[in-house]
Amino acid sequence: MEKYKKQLLSLKFLPMHQKNIEAAGIINSCYKFLSKERFGKVDHSMVIVGGLSVEYYTAGNYMTADIDVVISSNDSKQQIPITILGDMRC
Repeated sequence: MEKYKKQLLSLKFLPMHQKNIEAAGIINSCYKFLSKERFGKVDHSMVIVGGLSVEYYTAGNYMTADIDVVISSNDSKQQIPITILGDMRC
């Protein structure tokens, strides 16, 4: 987990629009790692929703300060709370 926390913190000085997209990618990688570690497979999809999706769609004309995602899995037993990363502010 430390690896992913360090990656998130390394985004600190990037412009907000780039930071959010990069952070979403790191969160997705972290979730994949945890899923493979705990269940031996990656069986999920992560979709960016909310303000960050609007920010991306409008090429930065709308700005957001948080990342909202929906993570779905075909197996209801494969639930991992993403809060494991904590409330990261970078």
